[in-house]
Amino acid sequence: RRHGVLRVADIQDLFPVARALGAVGGVPGRRIGIVSMSGGACSMLVDSCEAFGLDVPVFGGRLCADLDALLPAYASSRNPVDVTATGIERPELVTESMRLVLESGQVDLALLQLGTNADPSAAVMAERLTEMQGKTPVPFLVGRLGAPDLAPSAVAIYRAAGIPIFAWPSQLAVGAAAAADFGALSAGAEAAWPGPGPGVAAPGPAVSMT
Repeated sequence: RRHGVLRVADIQDLFPVARALGAVGGVPGRRIGIVSMSGGACSMLVDSCEAFGLDVPVFGGRLCADLDALLPAYASSRNPVDVTATGIERPELVTESMRLVLESGQVDLALLQLGTNADPSAAVMAERLTEMQGKTPVPFLVGRLGAPDLAPSAVAIYRAAGIPIFAWPSQLAVGAAAAADFGALSAGAEAAWPGPGPGVAAPGPAVSMT
């Protein structure tokens, strides 16, 4: 911890953690926003996030009003945001929900948990998400339960943009927890640093993906 090293509890978490940190680095808090097209996947992801000590706050105010205006009446806007399977036919509902969550100021990181959506809808969604990458106040991670063969175009778009795809909700949650932990380590290292000597850089956690 003193040297900014982030440990994993299980070797199977090593690569999801590295991929998450390579994509988003550290985030400044533990507030997580979740968007999905599956109520079951939502529940699994919330349980995993809470098990890692992440906060999944209930949305309110303008964000909830905007989501309610956007989504079908049978969708959920409270966090997790369940767009429902309607997002397969209308991928813009998913990407616009993500944009609203990312710009709300209510989260430090957003997680998109997809199901078995296939191309061409999945490719449209991937294109719009990659357009948002790096342009929103907070970053996002993407999980996908469907086989890559169902959406080869979408998978290729994510890969070209450097957006990792997590295969299971638990992997998405462990990546989110690592980003929050890494952000806390970064803040702690900076706060404890008394100041560099001549030619010495300030310490802090670093991510190297080769």
